[in-house]
Amino acid sequence: MIRFNAKTIYKVHDMVRLTVIVAITFLSNLAFLHNDHAAAHQWDVPVPYLPERLQLARTGSCPNCELPDTDLSYKVLAHAELNGANLRRANFMRTELKYAKLIGADLRFANFTWADLYQANFTNANLSGALLAESRNLSEAIFCRTVMPDGAVSNLNC
Repeated sequence: MIRFNAKTIYKVHDMVRLTVIVAITFLSNLAFLHNDHAAAHQWDVPVPYLPERLQLARTGSCPNCELPDTDLSYKVLAHAELNGANLRRANFMRTELKYAKLIGADLRFANFTWADLYQANFTNANLSGALLAESRNLSEAIFCRTVMPDGAVSNLNC
């Protein structure tokens, strides 16, 4: 015959209560995830533009994507295709953009500090207010009908 004392009953009761709390928390997080909000983990806050970020990471291509205010610093985006993308105020600090295609992209107020722009194609792109001064290989980038940070149109290496 098994004997239970009062302490054992309280311990079982506490374990049941803890299990119920964990289950409710888990289910409420699942409900949050299925409300059309993408999250990196069920306990995180929603990640803006997560599908576009995942597409860019998987394929290296995201034409016409909406990625404003996105931090793409320290990424390798060599040969990336970002034609027509909305990259307003994006951070490309120290990003490798060699041979990237940014044709017709909205890059207003983007930060290209120390980014490698070797043969990056900015044809018809808008770089108004962008930080380009300390980028690398700027003279090797392609600017055709490109609105530069000062508002002037450039045709360098066109």
